[in-house]
Amino acid sequence: ALDLAVESVPLNTEKDVRANADAILEFVEQKTSGRLVFIAHSKGCSDLLDALARSRALRDERMLAAVSFQGPFGGTAVANWVDDSAFLRTVAGSFTKMFQGSADAYRDLSFERCALRLASYELGDFARRMVCFGSSNKFGAKAALSLDGALGAAAMKASSNAILDATGFYSDGLVCPHDARLPGAYSVQLDGMMHSHPALYTPGSAFDAGALAQAALELAFELTTAPQ
Repeated sequence: ALDLAVESVPLNTEKDVRANADAILEFVEQKTSGRLVFIAHSKGCSDLLDALARSRALRDERMLAAVSFQGPFGGTAVANWVDDSAFLRTVAGSFTKMFQGSADAYRDLSFERCALRLASYELGDFARRMVCFGSSNKFGAKAALSLDGALGAAAMKASSNAILDATGFYSDGLVCPHDARLPGAYSVQLDGMMHSHPALYTPGSAFDAGALAQAALELAFELTTAPQ
């Protein structure tokens, strides 16, 4: 057992990266004490990275380690397509309106905006205390043989095929594994894991969300606390 006290930062994923980074910084200042270990998934990884990059005290004094699952640090083609497709703009607009969000929540994950943010960050030593997990899945016929595979394929097979056609790379359904890496950070690739796996508990899953989090945190402690 890792003997960690767990707190969840209440973020609205439909908000832009800057707004959620502000929310993380405010939560850490008001609700926490001592050293912190972060674990984030998908856009939450980008939100967390922005908070860490903007706060020297957080990354140098408070952060012990961080784990990111399928963070679109390099961007995702799906975000680029939102502004190119009237249908996707309508869908995205419906979600942002429903959850009182911002259209920039999607645009912030475009290749262009991600590149600009990464170029502005000084990753330095704190990146060496991060473990970044990426993954890919071919969403083939075998995916439909399990409940988690069927759910993931129904939600992301079309986007996975579109990303493959556009970029030539397999993805987890939304993010390609090379875009989930950070310079200087540890990188792990899990073949077969869909973008939904770390966040969705499904009985009998080969990628149990709880087991993934436990293993990832143990690995983060092992890698980031070992003598360099």
